[in-house]
Amino acid sequence: MKKLLSLLLILCLTFALLPAVPAAAADIPVTAISISGIDHPQPGGAQDLTADVSLDAENALYETKITWYDIADEFSFTGTEMAEGETFTLGHRVYASIRITLAPGFSFRRSGNYFDGEVDFYGWNKSVMKLETDEDGRAYLNVSSLPYQVTDDVKVTSIRVQDLSRGEVGALPDVEYSVVTEPADVIREATVDWYRDSSYVDPNTPLEAGVYRAALHLYFKEGYYAADPEFAYDGDLNVDGAEVDWASGTGGSEAAMWIELKPEVVGLYTLRFSAGEGSGKMDPISLHNASEAFAPESTYTPPTGRSFDHWSYRKGSAVKTVQAGGLIPALDLTGTELTLTAVYSDKVVTDFAVRDLSLPVPEQAVNLTASVSSSPSAIDRFMIKVENADPEIGTAGKYQVGQTYLYTMTFVLKSGFAPLRYETDGKVNYVGTVTVPDGFKVLPERPVVRNSDGTWTVTLYAEAKCRFVDVKETDWFDEAVDWAVQNNVTKGKDKTHFAPYNVCTRAEAVTFLWRALGCPEPEDTTNPFKDVKPGSYYYDAVLWAVEKGITKGKDKTHFAPSSVCTREQVVTFLWRAYDCPEPETTTNPFQDVKSTSYAYKAILWAVEKQITNGTSKTKFSPAKECNRAQIVTFLYRAETK
Repeated sequence: MKKLLSLLLILCLTFALLPAVPAAAADIPVTAISISGIDHPQPGGAQDLTADVSLDAENALYETKITWYDIADEFSFTGTEMAEGETFTLGHRVYASIRITLAPGFSFRRSGNYFDGEVDFYGWNKSVMKLETDEDGRAYLNVSSLPYQVTDDVKVTSIRVQDLSRGEVGALPDVEYSVVTEPADVIREATVDWYRDSSYVDPNTPLEAGVYRAALHLYFKEGYYAADPEFAYDGDLNVDGAEVDWASGTGGSEAAMWIELKPEVVGLYTLRFSAGEGSGKMDPISLHNASEAFAPESTYTPPTGRSFDHWSYRKGSAVKTVQAGGLIPALDLTGTELTLTAVYSDKVVTDFAVRDLSLPVPEQAVNLTASVSSSPSAIDRFMIKVENADPEIGTAGKYQVGQTYLYTMTFVLKSGFAPLRYETDGKVNYVGTVTVPDGFKVLPERPVVRNSDGTWTVTLYAEAKCRFVDVKETDWFDEAVDWAVQNNVTKGKDKTHFAPYNVCTRAEAVTFLWRALGCPEPEDTTNPFKDVKPGSYYYDAVLWAVEKGITKGKDKTHFAPSSVCTREQVVTFLWRAYDCPEPETTTNPFQDVKSTSYAYKAILWAVEKQITNGTSKTKFSPAKECNRAQIVTFLYRAETK
């Protein structure tokens, strides 16, 4: 027993003499951090960055590093010092990333993977803390903050320009002005330049007639920029349509805002008016540009039974005339004012008649003739001009089917005559009864127009139709022929003949059908027929028709393109091209169409769709030759009904 006690005593003394084991890292947590004394760089130069960091656990701080970033430019630099020439413009967001590395044996108190302690952060309004661990297993805390963020009190929200003078009419002197901004006292520099037609104007240059622009350039102090400010103007300039144009760099200290004002120089000369033998009042007009002075319409009340005809004015000893809307020569406007006196006419034209005007054949040269009369007889001479209503197409001396053309007929009236005048909605219109040939209409918005040169114009319009000499407007196939030509199904036998009663060949039948459906490309280019040669107009159409099961030809190696196509063949081609639709009716009205015929369903479908009614109530004449008029009519009805 004594030996056992001696052994235990020796073991206890042995363990007592061993070195002490340090506590685990988790037993020395960092629970609070205090950051103070950190500063951010000022615009314009380099600066050392310092920060005081203290932890609640003594000797726990191993290292502190600060990294600065500029978010706006996505630019960063490391270390605690800005490089020379590197500047941060106020208005950009900058932030510092503070990395705090702990000494061995210490750790941050955790909640999951994040620091669950307290951080005191002095001097910055926002911070984001994130606990991270490096490759060596040492924990550190990243603290990101926005030390400076532009707020509304450094944005220019409104601008008012005061006392901006354009000077007298004779010259543009140096401009005097004052500028008020919100917030106040943020303008570093402001200048004004004058422009006319985008060209700079020396302020000492004598003025010419025209519109001038004052360009006001504003440069803001450091730290301020414009944020779509409201613009107001106090002064005597006309600023309708004022423009705001932002120059580059509006967020920086050299920001510039440009405002264009548009003053009008007025008072160079004035047009005054006299009613002459009429009555009423017309206000004078101040003119701005002598080269664009037009005589206005008269609003005076003419004497009973008479109408306004033109204006007259005196230039020296001469009496000159100008029509309403006519240009007054610049040489006659060299003084300060000019008086126009209304002159009236009792010779009123009440109607016009246009005769013998016809549409030329499409694709032929335009050569128009017509006879024109008026009541009373007042037309001295007239001219006809033809224009395509679609300006992108043009006429080039040719007509095209289906396009609308304008026929402007300009009349020169005998002295003292004018068309009957009426007023509506404050506008003066000149009109009589205008009679035109069949196929033509008067353009409603331009019945009769007075031109600036004293002539008068009536505008007609018409749609160019195919006028083959062998197709009359009264023919039952007239519309079908027009449709076929307009849709490039056929252009006729030649430019003036359609040959409606000529028989239709098998080549023509499949080609017309192929074109009516948009000329689809055949997928199979194998040609099984000896009598269908490459390069022939019907080559692709035949290959397509065979490929789609519309026809198989006369036999395996012959299509017989020149053979006559019968009525039952044509409607069968059509029916198959439309995917063989099942007719809704089973009633057969035709005695010559047997239910066993290959064309039976095609004929019932064609009658049901009103493509054809047969040759009589009881006969379809299936074996009868199909002519060109019939096939284009079948196609027209199938495509449009």
